[in-house]
Amino acid sequence: MIDALEAALRQLRQDCPDLLGAMIATQEGLLLSSSGDLGSEVAAAMASDLADSLDHNLSLLAQSCCNEALMWTPTGLWGVARLPSRHVVMVKGVAECRAANLRLALGRLRRDLAAPLDALSAP
Repeated sequence: MIDALEAALRQLRQDCPDLLGAMIATQEGLLLSSSGDLGSEVAAAMASDLADSLDHNLSLLAQSCCNEALMWTPTGLWGVARLPSRHVVMVKGVAECRAANLRLALGRLRRDLAAPLDALSAP
Protein backbone atom coordinates (compact mmCIF):
# COMPACT_ATOMS: atom_id res chain seq x y z
CA MET A 1 0.00 0.00 0.00
CA ILE A 2 2.64 2.52 1.05
CA ASP A 3 4.64 1.60 -2.06
CA ALA A 4 1.73 2.70 -4.26
CA LEU A 5 1.48 6.01 -2.39
CA GLU A 6 5.21 6.68 -2.65
CA ALA A 7 5.23 5.73 -6.35
CA ALA A 8 2.40 8.20 -7.02
CA LEU A 9 4.34 10.98 -5.27
CA ARG A 10 7.56 10.16 -7.15
CA GLN A 11 5.73 10.23 -10.49
CA LEU A 12 4.09 13.51 -9.58
CA ARG A 13 7.44 15.15 -8.81
CA GLN A 14 8.83 13.95 -12.15
CA ASP A 15 5.78 15.20 -14.06
CA CYS A 16 5.61 18.59 -12.33
CA PRO A 17 9.07 20.04 -11.58
CA ASP A 18 7.52 23.19 -10.03
CA LEU A 19 6.41 21.12 -7.04
CA LEU A 20 8.33 21.60 -3.82
CA GLY A 21 6.43 18.94 -1.93
CA ALA A 22 3.40 16.69 -1.72
CA MET A 23 1.78 14.66 1.03
CA ILE A 24 -1.07 12.30 1.78
CA ALA A 25 -2.75 12.21 5.18
CA THR A 26 -5.65 10.47 6.82
CA GLN A 27 -8.81 12.38 7.67
CA GLU A 28 -7.48 12.53 11.24
CA GLY A 29 -4.23 14.16 10.11
CA LEU A 30 -1.84 11.21 10.28
CA LEU A 31 0.90 11.28 7.66
CA LEU A 32 0.77 8.34 5.22
CA SER A 33 3.37 9.41 2.66
CA SER A 34 5.20 12.56 1.65
CA SER A 35 7.92 14.05 -0.48
CA GLY A 36 9.89 17.27 -0.49
CA ASP A 37 8.93 20.13 1.81
CA LEU A 38 5.78 18.49 3.19
CA GLY A 39 7.35 15.59 5.04
CA SER A 40 6.23 16.26 8.58
CA GLU A 41 3.41 15.24 10.88
CA VAL A 42 2.73 18.96 11.35
CA ALA A 43 2.05 19.33 7.61
CA ALA A 44 -0.31 16.34 7.69
CA ALA A 45 -2.23 17.66 10.69
CA MET A 46 -2.42 21.13 9.15
CA ALA A 47 -3.69 19.78 5.82
CA SER A 48 -6.43 17.78 7.51
CA ASP A 49 -7.44 20.72 9.69
CA LEU A 50 -7.45 23.05 6.69
CA ALA A 51 -9.70 20.70 4.72
CA ASP A 52 -12.08 20.44 7.69
CA SER A 53 -12.11 24.24 8.16
CA LEU A 54 -12.84 24.81 4.47
CA ASP A 55 -15.72 22.34 4.64
CA HIS A 56 -17.13 23.94 7.79
CA ASN A 57 -16.89 27.51 6.54
CA LEU A 58 -18.34 26.66 3.14
CA SER A 59 -21.23 24.85 4.81
CA LEU A 60 -22.23 28.14 6.46
CA LEU A 61 -23.14 29.47 3.01
CA ALA A 62 -24.24 26.36 1.16
CA GLN A 63 -24.80 22.70 1.85
CA SER A 64 -21.61 21.67 0.19
CA CYS A 65 -18.07 20.59 0.90
CA CYS A 66 -14.77 21.71 -0.56
CA ASN A 67 -13.23 19.15 -2.92
CA GLU A 68 -10.10 21.20 -3.57
CA ALA A 69 -8.65 24.64 -2.97
CA LEU A 70 -5.67 26.65 -4.20
CA MET A 71 -3.94 29.24 -2.02
CA TRP A 72 -1.36 31.84 -3.05
CA THR A 73 1.30 32.93 -0.54
CA PRO A 74 4.55 34.88 -0.89
CA THR A 75 6.49 31.62 -0.53
CA GLY A 76 4.53 29.52 -2.99
CA LEU A 77 1.29 28.18 -4.35
CA TRP A 78 -0.53 25.58 -2.25
CA GLY A 79 -3.23 23.10 -3.13
CA VAL A 80 -5.31 20.89 -0.87
CA ALA A 81 -7.90 18.31 -1.88
CA ARG A 82 -10.02 15.70 -0.19
CA LEU A 83 -10.47 12.32 -1.83
CA PRO A 84 -13.72 10.32 -1.78
CA SER A 85 -12.08 8.11 0.87
CA ARG A 86 -11.81 11.30 3.01
CA HIS A 87 -7.99 11.24 2.86
CA VAL A 88 -6.35 14.61 2.28
CA VAL A 89 -3.66 15.44 -0.28
CA MET A 90 -1.64 18.63 -0.25
CA VAL A 91 0.88 19.97 -2.75
CA LYS A 92 3.17 22.98 -2.65
CA GLY A 93 4.65 24.66 -5.71
CA VAL A 94 7.20 27.41 -6.20
CA ALA A 95 5.88 30.98 -6.04
CA GLU A 96 6.06 31.22 -9.85
CA CYS A 97 4.15 27.97 -10.33
CA ARG A 98 1.17 28.24 -12.66
CA ALA A 99 -2.12 27.51 -10.94
CA ALA A 100 -3.23 25.26 -13.81
CA ASN A 101 -0.13 23.08 -13.38
CA LEU A 102 -0.69 22.73 -9.66
CA ARG A 103 -4.37 21.93 -10.16
CA LEU A 104 -3.43 19.25 -12.70
CA ALA A 105 -0.97 17.84 -10.15
CA LEU A 106 -3.72 17.70 -7.53
CA GLY A 107 -6.06 16.03 -9.98
CA ARG A 108 -3.42 13.48 -10.93
CA LEU A 109 -2.81 12.65 -7.27
CA ARG A 110 -6.54 12.30 -6.63
CA ARG A 111 -6.90 9.98 -9.62
CA ASP A 112 -3.80 7.86 -8.91
CA LEU A 113 -4.54 7.48 -5.21
CA ALA A 114 -8.29 6.81 -5.32
CA ALA A 115 -8.09 3.00 -5.62
CA PRO A 116 -5.21 2.38 -3.14
CA LEU A 117 -6.75 4.66 -0.53
CA ASP A 118 -10.25 3.20 -1.02
CA ALA A 119 -8.73 -0.24 -0.38
CA LEU A 120 -7.06 1.07 2.77
CA SER A 121 -10.39 2.46 4.02
CA ALA A 122 -12.40 -0.68 3.28
CA PRO A 123 -13.47 -2.74 6.33
